[in-house]
Amino acid sequence: MKPLLTLPRTVLAVLIGLAVTVSLFIVPAGAQSAPGLDPNPKPQTIPALQEWTGGNGSFHYSGATRIVRAAPNARALETTSEVFADDLRELNGHAVTQVIGTKASLRTGDIFLSLGSTDTDLGTEGYALSVTDKIVITARDDRGAFYGTRTILQLLKQDTAIPQGTARDWALKPERGLMMDVGRKYFTPQWLKDHVKELAYLKMNYLHLHLSDNQGFRIESTSHPEVVSYEHLTKREVKDIIALAARYKITVVPEIDAPGHLRQVINVHPELRLVTSTGTQQSEFIDLSKPGTYRLLKDLYKEYLALFPGPYFHIGADEYRVGSYSQYPQLEQYAKDTYGPDATGKDVYLGFMNWANEIVRDAGKTTRAWNDGVGGGSAVTVNPNIILEFW
Repeated sequence: MKPLLTLPRTVLAVLIGLAVTVSLFIVPAGAQSAPGLDPNPKPQTIPALQEWTGGNGSFHYSGATRIVRAAPNARALETTSEVFADDLRELNGHAVTQVIGTKASLRTGDIFLSLGSTDTDLGTEGYALSVTDKIVITARDDRGAFYGTRTILQLLKQDTAIPQGTARDWALKPERGLMMDVGRKYFTPQWLKDHVKELAYLKMNYLHLHLSDNQGFRIESTSHPEVVSYEHLTKREVKDIIALAARYKITVVPEIDAPGHLRQVINVHPELRLVTSTGTQQSEFIDLSKPGTYRLLKDLYKEYLALFPGPYFHIGADEYRVGSYSQYPQLEQYAKDTYGPDATGKDVYLGFMNWANEIVRDAGKTTRAWNDGVGGGSAVTVNPNIILEFW
């Protein structure tokens, strides 16, 4: 998630490809703690469990293990159970039986998923975990049960034996995610899908797709196909990624960056390029005094607002670093005509953010934008209902 970083965004594509090796606690297969020994230490997970009380002995996963959904919550937990079964099959190479039942019906080696926890401290993403010769995950919400399955998946990736004990676990932050810069570099749909699963495995819930930049416009467009780069994601591919992310409890947020970072667009729409009073053409900044700018961007916004079902839409709005606005008399004049005699060229940029925000809110979504350049206007203030992200 961009606000957590302070690095130049040009290195992001490299950073997200780096692998981190983590030493994990391993319980030897078949190990049993004898009575009187110290209780099991907290098993290592990413992130660490909030609370753990160790028991003795181990739970053993085998081909006979079943995923059992509590009968009253069977429908609510269906997707979580299916995803868990898919991931266990990928991890261990054999199918896992899914059934509906009760605690009383559990067999040794079963994993039980249930809702209805009265522990309000768990919130919507927390869960309680009990590991004996069976595993019981209890949550207040399906999302909590899902993150409980992520803990079990992490432990089973280390060993088929899981130390017995009880845990309570919850998220410290409501948004935990990653921005992928697919504008500067094309990433295949499969690569993105793999990382959706990886994000969920690490209990992250937010995927920000930076879809356009100077180096490319990486998503299919029917309203303006001329701006699309050769290497791009089709809408069908995007829908598949969104559907997978939904199954893994991840919110996908698209970003179409404007009014800067638009070289790819301006190259095919040179009539919209920002030009100084002396004729110097800007390579990546669009002219916010031209009606054609607003027509083109509105077309794109409305097209992608309809494609992405999530609650947020990111307009970018960063690094419109045009130098002195006095070099652009057309912006100064547009500002005065639109916002009053005291307005300056900077107000055109701030007004653009509010204009884009109205389109997003009309679609029932919340606007997100980078903080770069916000403030400093004479006649316009950025609407406070825009969520600003700090790089």
